[in-house]
Formats: sequence, C-alpha cells, structure tokens
Amino acid sequence: MKNMMHKNMTEKAVTEKSAADKTVSERPAFNKDLFKRSVVYNIKTLYRKDIEEATPQQVFQAASLAIKDQIMDNWIDTQKAYEKQDPKMVYYMSMEFLMGRAMGNNIINLQASAPVREALKELGMDLNVVEDQEPDAGLGNGGLGRLAACFLDSLATLGYPAYGCGIRYRYGMFKQQIKDGYQVEVPDNWLENGNPFELRRPEYAKVVKFGGHVSIHSDENGNSRFVQEDYQAVRAIPFDLPIVGYGNGIVNTLRIWDAEPVDGFQLDSFDKGDYQKGCGAGEPGQEYRGGALSQRQPLCRQGAALKAAVFLYLRVCAGGGGEVSCASTTIFTSSMRR
Repeated sequence: MKNMMHKNMTEKAVTEKSAADKTVSERPAFNKDLFKRSVVYNIKTLYRKDIEEATPQQVFQAASLAIKDQIMDNWIDTQKAYEKQDPKMVYYMSMEFLMGRAMGNNIINLQASAPVREALKELGMDLNVVEDQEPDAGLGNGGLGRLAACFLDSLATLGYPAYGCGIRYRYGMFKQQIKDGYQVEVPDNWLENGNPFELRRPEYAKVVKFGGHVSIHSDENGNSRFVQEDYQAVRAIPFDLPIVGYGNGIVNTLRIWDAEPVDGFQLDSFDKGDYQKGCGAGEPGQEYRGGALSQRQPLCRQGAALKAAVFLYLRVCAGGGGEVSCASTTIFTSSMRR
C-alpha cells in the first residue's frame, strides 16, 4: 500500500514539471573567497573570537551559516518562481525525515566540496573534523524517514516543486541505552547547539485546536455559523530547512512544525509560584496519558500544514477580489507507520 501511494504521488507530479527548473549554467558558482570571509566574520560576531581561538563546534556553526548564505539566493529565487509560475505543488507529509547531516549534503549538492575543503584548509581547519561536529538531525530513525528524505532530495534535483511537512522533535526520536540488561530510551538533545541551517518563521504560525464541541450560531442575516468552543489550542511554529537540488540551483523546503503555548508567559501564575503554568507548560504526562501525545503530534502537523497550504494557494491564486482563478493542482501525500 505504501509503495502504491508513493507511485501514485510520483505519477501525478511528473505530469507537470516545474517551469522554475534552472540549468547549471544559470546557477552562480560557489564563491570560495566569500565563504572564507563569512566564516571569519561569523566567528567574530557570534563568539567574539579570532579564527585561531575558535573550537571545532564554533567553526562548524560559522561555516554552516556561511554555506546557508550562499544557498539563500537560490532559495529565494526558487520560491518566487513557484509563486509566479503557479506550478503543481506536492506537499509530502511524514512523521519522520531521516535527513542525515545537512552540512555535508548541502556541500555535495552545491558541488562545492573542493572549494570548501580548500578554504577551511587555508584557515587551518580540516573539513572532516568540522563536519563531525554536526549531530544527525533527530527527525527520524528508520526506513520510513530515509525514504521520505530521499523523495525530497529527488524532487529538488529533478526540479519538481515540493514541500516536506514534518515535526520538529526537540529531543529527537530517542537514544537507546542498555542498563542492567534492559533497553532504555533517553532524549536525543540534537538541538543542544542549535541548528544553523533552519529558519524560524513565526510570521507563518498557525493555531491548531483540539477537542471541544461545535456550536451553531446565526448571524444578523440568519446564516448559520459553526463555531468550535471549549477546545485546547497550541500555536504551531514552522521552521524551514533548505532542500538543495544537485547542481541545478533549485532549493525546495522542508517545513517542520514546533508547538508553543498560545497564551505564552502568564505573570500572575508565575507570581503565585505556579511556574509551569506561568511559562505555558502543563505538568509532564498530565495531559498526554495513554498515547494522546503521539496522536496529537501528527494532527498538529497536518492541521498546520493544511492551513499553510490553503493560505499560500489563496494568496497566489486569488486575484484582488478574492476569486480563485488558478487551474493548477495541489497534491498531498502522507507517509506514516502502519
């Protein structure tokens, strides 16, 4: 069934290849000198250090930001081309995206291995040592996640417009350890030093509502309005990651959703000593017993992603008066465990 789903998605997508596809000759070459200057500048402004004083982790952060700077123009151009040309768009939803390490993958797809290695060597650093500072992104841990990641890489490389939609697991899927002969799970704090390739996009946040009931109200014209009441809500915040096509200048987007409290900081509760409520957090395990958390995570992702897709569709397709006039189709496909 899973194979049929992916085959169906691919067959639909290939019927309308993006007009935004670029040729390699149009793609600006990786600028080695700019990369070197950016690394030195980033270390100075981020850590108040010279390049000689920086730790390997600090060099990794600075170099990753320098690489992202050179991705950014193509990323902007790709998204503007999609909005202008209105191609068929694929939204690939998955609980997992096993992307691996972003720095090395982006360097390969930019065809910049040689200039990056040479630039770091001239700065007294070894690319292999710098790459080893990056943890694997804790967004997946199995074949499902790797398949989803391969689809995103392939879509970008072949020039098809697509968004990946996933969950930003703050503590990964989990790490496995053996204690007293038994397997135990511990958090994977992969974001301990931040993720230099991600972009927080609070301007596209969506409120997702759970539970409650629907009431019917009548407006002044006698029309019925359906209103959800007594619900629990979270604020879904998107974080965007660039998906760089191999050697073609195309940069698609993996959008992963994090959840934050809608109310935020509550000073009155904090002053009374209820620190968890004051910071917008409930007691751990109180609200999500019985596997409810694992059920709400995909619902939060899907609800936020659908809202974002509809918003983008209407913004691009609705001309001035709000009448939708575009003829293209949006494709949703979802990948999940059995």
